[in-house]
Amino acid sequence: MKIVNSDYELPRSEMYLDNILSQLHQTQDQSEQSQELLHQTQSQLENLQAQYQQTLQQLQQAHFPSKTYQTQLQQFQNSKAVQLNQLSEFYAAQGQLNDASTCKKWGNLFQTLGQIDEAKYWYNKALEINPNLATALANLGTLYAQQQQWPEAIACYQKALAIQPNLPGLYRNFAKVLSQTGQPEEAAECIYLALTLEPEKATAFEYFNLGNILLDKNQPERAIICHRRAIHLNQNFAASHYKLGEILKACGQWEEAIVHYQKALVIQPDLSDAHNKLGDLFQEKGLLDEAVGAYQSALKHAPDLFLYHYKLAKVLLEQEKWEEAALAYERATELNPNFLWSYYSLGDVRLKLEEWEEAAVAYRRAIELNPNFFSSHHSLGDALFKLEQWEEAAAAFSHASELNPDFFWSGYNLGQAFLKLEKWEEAVATYQRVIELNPDFPWSYNCLGEACLKLEKWEEAVTAYQRVIELNPDTPWCYYHLGEALLKLEKWEDATAIYRQGISLAPDLPWPYSNLGDALLKLGKYDEAISCYRHAVELNPDVAEIYYNLGESLAKLGRLEEAISCYRRVVELTSDK
Repeated sequence: MKIVNSDYELPRSEMYLDNILSQLHQTQDQSEQSQELLHQTQSQLENLQAQYQQTLQQLQQAHFPSKTYQTQLQQFQNSKAVQLNQLSEFYAAQGQLNDASTCKKWGNLFQTLGQIDEAKYWYNKALEINPNLATALANLGTLYAQQQQWPEAIACYQKALAIQPNLPGLYRNFAKVLSQTGQPEEAAECIYLALTLEPEKATAFEYFNLGNILLDKNQPERAIICHRRAIHLNQNFAASHYKLGEILKACGQWEEAIVHYQKALVIQPDLSDAHNKLGDLFQEKGLLDEAVGAYQSALKHAPDLFLYHYKLAKVLLEQEKWEEAALAYERATELNPNFLWSYYSLGDVRLKLEEWEEAAVAYRRAIELNPNFFSSHHSLGDALFKLEQWEEAAAAFSHASELNPDFFWSGYNLGQAFLKLEKWEEAVATYQRVIELNPDFPWSYNCLGEACLKLEKWEEAVTAYQRVIELNPDTPWCYYHLGEALLKLEKWEDATAIYRQGISLAPDLPWPYSNLGDALLKLGKYDEAISCYRHAVELNPDVAEIYYNLGESLAKLGRLEEAISCYRRVVELTSDK
């Protein structure tokens, strides 16, 4: 880590020393006695400067090995430091070193010669005279940093910046110390402030790096500024366009993010992830055709990245392009056989294509990858239900319900599977539970009523169907089933009223007329019953039971010829069975 003086950052030490001599001359007491002393000292310093320059030049031109060169240079610097010490002692004895700025310049001279302790002495002496001399504090901090005395260096830099917060070199040196002491966020802050003070001194690449550091430290606004400056310095800096697109996307500035991704691709068309990020943005904006194009472009440059195939498939699925989506998901599973979502989504596509077996295979693979993901079990149940594999479907829905007992549809579909299996008790228990999850879904009550009818639980069936009608009064077959339960309870009047309501909703269904006829028959209303049975026969002339009940009603009224005719029709319809 190279740390240089904050107020003098010249590349050659001899230039630096010459600058110091000039400043010493400009700041001295102008009295006649002081001028004489200054003249004597100045002459000696100029001689020293000439010797220093000559020796440096000789050492640099000589073909010494590196170790020999360093030895020669160290010997020269030590000898000159001795002379500087003698001069400073003489100068101090004459009372000419009572000025903070002058003392600081002597510190600069010794620091140039690598004499750290002497340089510290003069910087501290300058600070005794003027505690607010920021440049002396800064250079003292640099010396502490060179000796890895980090707390002392940090204290000096902080004091200097509190006094004079506009020294870019100081911020740069402070950043190096902060990096060395494991304070990256504070270091990034110092670098940012240095570049703010001297924006023209940084390269596009430096702004790019700083922008990335600031982004890592969750400072997106400043990161945006840095990447904009990098682009200002280099319009063809594709990496900064791309990175700026990422930051803007994360900040919700989608339109501008799209612009920078596109500019990055103009400069570097094979930047596959820029195509990918464009696809993400287009999909978010609902521009599905553009998203497909972007993902396909990404795949041209990176055909083996499974995630691009997966994202392409997602958009195709959203476009209801089932076949194309299936192919993309299949390719994603080939490239990464351990990514659950590819298989799960492939199963969804297969369901859309009514490819039940293939859907089940995909969902089973998803379950292998994550047995605790309830949706895979639920969707497997859907596929198996379509295949009429009721036991397996029930097992899948049951597993889904165990993993997520609050998901209504797994429980509801489990009840459906139990109905198919004629497991009426299990169906009742299941529907009672799902009704607790969603008490306003009418078809749960309808299915509960069906199971209760099978179990001859007439009262429970009545309650269930009444709730269906409350929630959805426009469904005629619910009236039919409610009437059936009322008939079993011998509630003839109630059954009659319910059947009449059902008929008003669906006057073309035969069974409500037939069952209404049954209720009227029980009430002894034979004429009305006959009328209902005849209407049922007109709608469905091939049901033996209706003819039988019609014959019974006619017989009750003594209309035996008509009754016999009905009974003969019953024989005709049942003789082939």
